[in-house]
Amino acid sequence: MRQTQNPDQLLPYSSATRPELNESKTALNVLLPAVELFVSKSGYTTEETKVFSELACNLIVKTPLEDRRRIASLLTRYAYTPAEVLNALAADEDPLTAYPALRYSPDLSVDLLAARAETADDALGKAIANRTSLTDSVITALCKTGGPGTIRILLERDDITLSPTQKALLTRRSEIVKSLGLEMAGRDALDSDGLIGQFLHLPPSLKAKAIAAAETASLIRTAQTPPLPRRQSLNTAQLRLQGAILKAAMVQNYRRVSDYMAQGLSLPQTVTDMLLHIDQSDGLTVALKALRMDRNRTTTILIRMLGEHLSLNEIRLLLRFHRNLSAGAAEILVGRWSMQPHDANNGSARSVHQYQESKRSRSQQADRRDRPSMGAGSVQKTA
Repeated sequence: MRQTQNPDQLLPYSSATRPELNESKTALNVLLPAVELFVSKSGYTTEETKVFSELACNLIVKTPLEDRRRIASLLTRYAYTPAEVLNALAADEDPLTAYPALRYSPDLSVDLLAARAETADDALGKAIANRTSLTDSVITALCKTGGPGTIRILLERDDITLSPTQKALLTRRSEIVKSLGLEMAGRDALDSDGLIGQFLHLPPSLKAKAIAAAETASLIRTAQTPPLPRRQSLNTAQLRLQGAILKAAMVQNYRRVSDYMAQGLSLPQTVTDMLLHIDQSDGLTVALKALRMDRNRTTTILIRMLGEHLSLNEIRLLLRFHRNLSAGAAEILVGRWSMQPHDANNGSARSVHQYQESKRSRSQQADRRDRPSMGAGSVQKTA
C-alpha cells in the first residue's frame, strides 16, 4: 500500500504552518527546491497538490528570473502540474518563462491564450500557433497582431480553416500581405477586396489578379448603375488640377505633386507620398489614370518623377499598363486604398526624393508660389 506523504514533508511550508510569503528571502529560496522535489515524485493527494499550487502561485512572481525559467521547464514537462500553476507561468512577463507553457501545456485558459496572442512577440506567437489545438478566439487574436512567422504557421496548418472574419483581419494588415501575399492567395485567405485594397503591397505576381478583380468590379458597378449622360470632356477643376500636377512634376516638386494627388483623389497624404517611392511606379500609374491624365501628360510625369531610376523599357511598360487599364478599374483601386492602413515610411521603400538632393532648391522655390485654386470636388468622383 502506498504511503501518503504529509504535506509538511513534501514542501518547506504547508498551508497551515508556513509564515507570510512576503519576505523576499523566502521568495528567493523556497520555490525552486519545492518544484524540484514536487516533480521528482508522483501520486500526490488532492491536499498535497493544493498546497503546492498555492505556494507556487504566490511565489512565482517573486522568484528570480533564472529560477523561473528553470521552474517553467520542469513543470511544463511534468504531467501532474496543477493548471493554476501552468497558467501563472504562461502569463509571466518573461518570454522564456512563458514559452514552455504557451507551447506545450494543454490545459491553459482560453482567455489567457487569447490575451497572450494579442500582445505576444513573434516568438511567443509562433509558440501559440504551434499548439496542438487552437480555439477560434485564439486564432482570431493571432490574426489581429501575429507576426509573419506566426501567420505562416496558421496558413500551413491543414487542421485550421480561417473564417471570413479572420481573413478580413489579415487582409487589412499591409505588412502581412506584403510578406505572405502568395501564401495567403494559395490558401484562399486573400479575397478580391483584399487584392484590390492591398495593391500597393502585393508581390508582382498578384498585382495582375488585383487588376483583373478591379476590372470585374468596375464592370459590375457599371451594370448596376442606371445609364446617365457622360461628359466626354474634363471640367475646369479637373483640367486645373491636371495642370498643377504637371507643373509641379516639371520641376520635380515631390511634396507638391503628392499634395495635389491627395486633393484630387481624396487619399491620405501617406498614400500619395508612397506613390512617389521608386517601387510604386505602377501605383503612380494607376493614380494618374484615375485622375484622367492622357498619355502625353502621363509620360511627362513618369519621366520627370521616376525617369532617373527606371529604364526606357520600364517606362514603356508603364505606359502600356496606363493604356490598357480602364478608368473605372483605376477608380476602384484608388477608392479602396483610402480604406487601408499604409505606412509611407516603410524602410524597404526608397523614396525618389532621397536621390534628388541637387534639386531641393528648385522645389523650395516652387513651394513659395501661390497654389492654384482647384475648385470643389475630387476628380475621381466626376467620372
